[in-house]
Amino acid sequence: MLKVRAALQEKPKQKGVFSSVAPKHRSAKRNVQPQNGQLETLDDFDNNTSDIRGQEKRNRHAQLSHSATLSKIAKPVKKAKDVDGIGETEVDNATESESESDLDFYKEVEAQRKAKLASKSEKYSRKPVFLVDGKRHISHQMEKNRGLTRSGKKLIKNPRKKYKLKHKDALKCRKGQVREIRMPSGPYGGEPSGINPGVGRSIRFKN
Repeated sequence: MLKVRAALQEKPKQKGVFSSVAPKHRSAKRNVQPQNGQLETLDDFDNNTSDIRGQEKRNRHAQLSHSATLSKIAKPVKKAKDVDGIGETEVDNATESESESDLDFYKEVEAQRKAKLASKSEKYSRKPVFLVDGKRHISHQMEKNRGLTRSGKKLIKNPRKKYKLKHKDALKCRKGQVREIRMPSGPYGGEPSGINPGVGRSIRFKN
């Protein structure tokens, strides 16, 4: 592939399609007419020069922007008037006091953060394990040996009690279906509404 490309690049050089001085990029775009009548134009072989020019423009633009930012950031140092022939720089007391107050504030915040981390480490740190001579004691999980048994209610842990409560609930449900038999609690106490002599409910026997 590289050999074929090199051969294609050498062919227009031998025929004198383009000289050593490459034309400008804009004029090259305008003159897209074939130079030797074989559909070979200057744009086909001018990729490298256009890329180099574009890279140079980008580099120059980046350098100019970088120098502009540096000029904005850099502040001029004001010089005081010479006193006794000695040039001294002007010291701004206000800026120094502000910087000192900022440093004090940052130091105070850092000290508070360190104290907070120290208190947290003391609170949540693990207690050291003390080794005891002799046999190790088993854990509560090993002692109960429940495995994957699901947890249940305390009332129905005993099967006898479970079925007793179940029978009690069934009796409550049955009271709505069958009326309960009520036994007499004492002697006959008469009619609670009283006896009306004007009302007769007797049945006459037929001969």
